[in-house]
Amino acid sequence: MPTVKVTSIIDASRCYEYVDNGVPKQGGVKDVYFSPDRKYVVAFFRTPLDFNQKDRIRRIVTLYLDNIKKGMPLITSCRTFTGGHMMPWSAMGKQG
Repeated sequence: MPTVKVTSIIDASRCYEYVDNGVPKQGGVKDVYFSPDRKYVVAFFRTPLDFNQKDRIRRIVTLYLDNIKKGMPLITSCRTFTGGHMMPWSAMGKQG
């Protein structure tokens, strides 16, 4: 099965490989492939994402993932701000 190398859209200095067996695992909106060692997955959305969807994914794979790795809770409390979005206090800093 061919291995494909792709560049991260979050950090262009990082590359990931996945095994393209021609039959990806599928969720409701994306196709998912395993890495050669099966330690991570690479996912492709089937349709383009809007700004809010991209922003949500970016937060998940940066801020929230970093907090999980540090052992910090994802959300200690939330506050609504303009636009009706919920943000964790830790993401907003101490002001607010």
